[in-house]
Amino acid sequence: MENELGRIEQDLLRWKNREQRFEKLFDGDVIKSSPFLKEKLEYLEGLALKYKETSNTDERIALKVLQKNRRDLERNLFPGFFKRMFYRISKSISVNQRLQHIRNSTAANIDQLKSEVSLMGFAQSNHLVEIKIQQGNREFSIPVTYYVNKDDRMDFNLNFKADQTGQYQFDGYEASLKRANGEMPDRSVSIGKNGMNEYITGQQAYNLLCGRSVYLQKEWVQLDFNDKFPDGNFRTKVFPSGYGYDIERELEKLKTKDLQSPEQKEKIIEALKNGDQVMIEVNGKKVQVEANPQTQSLNIYGSSKNVIQFRHTARVIKEETTPEQKREVRNRMKIH
Repeated sequence: MENELGRIEQDLLRWKNREQRFEKLFDGDVIKSSPFLKEKLEYLEGLALKYKETSNTDERIALKVLQKNRRDLERNLFPGFFKRMFYRISKSISVNQRLQHIRNSTAANIDQLKSEVSLMGFAQSNHLVEIKIQQGNREFSIPVTYYVNKDDRMDFNLNFKADQTGQYQFDGYEASLKRANGEMPDRSVSIGKNGMNEYITGQQAYNLLCGRSVYLQKEWVQLDFNDKFPDGNFRTKVFPSGYGYDIERELEKLKTKDLQSPEQKEKIIEALKNGDQVMIEVNGKKVQVEANPQTQSLNIYGSSKNVIQFRHTARVIKEETTPEQKREVRNRMKIH
C-alpha cells in the first residue's frame, strides 16, 4: 500500500498526462496559453473541493501546496487585484453547489458500500468503511474475525478500491478457516472480483471451506480440496440445474415430520441451499443433514458426527449410483 500513489497524486498525474498529450498535438506553448491555464485552474479547484474533507495527512499537505499553485495561476491569469476578487466572488456562487454535489456523491458511495458489506454478512464493519474512506487511501482492507463455534475461527479481509472517478468499489474478500482441534488443515478462498462468485456471503464461505455445497445462481457449488489454481485458490465443482439434483425430493425420502409445515419445510430447504447443516428428526433420532449434490443425496450425521444410512436412504443411494449413472454424473458436472 505504501508504494501506491495517493488519490491526489493520481489526479495530478492525469492532468500531467493531459498536458503532455496537448504538447504533442500542438506546439509546446499551448500549455502556457490563457485558455489552457484557465482549464488547469478549474481542475485544481475541483481537486480542492473533492478532497476538502479528507483526514489523510498527506492529502491535507498536498491541498496546501495546491492552494499556492492555484493562487499563482490566479495572479497569472488575473493580474489586477480587483479582477482576482471578481473572479473569486463569481466562482463562489458555484462552489457551494459543487461541494454539495461531491458530498452527496460520497454519501451515496458509502451507503452503497455499506449495503454490499451488509449483504455479505459483515454489517458490523460498516462504520469502518466510512472511516477508511475518510482516511483517503485508494485501496484498503478491513479485517474481520469471529468464532463460528468453539473450534472454528473465520478470518476475513474485506477489500476496497477507488476507481478512476474516485468512487470506491467493494473488491471482494479473502476468507480463511482455522479449526482448533486439528481435524483439518487451515483453508482459504478468495471471493469476489478476482476470485469466486462475488455474491457469496461470509456464512456461505464458511460452509464451502467446511467442504459443504452451496446453491448459487441456480447452480450447486463445492470446493475441490484436491485441486488448485496456480494462484492457490481451490477449483470448484459446479452442478448446474441440468445435473438433476433435487434437494426437496431427497428430503422427502427421509419421511421426517419436520417437513409437515410448509413454512418449516421452506426454511430447512433454504438452510441446506445455504450450505448449512440442519437438525431434523428421522425415525425418532435427531440427526444433522447437509446437501450432497455430487451423489444426488443427503449426508446424514448422528450426535457423534458419524455418517448414518437409514434403510430407505441407503437403498436410494445404491439405486442412484450405478456405473452408468456415475458416468452420466461426471459428464454433467463442471469443474471451474
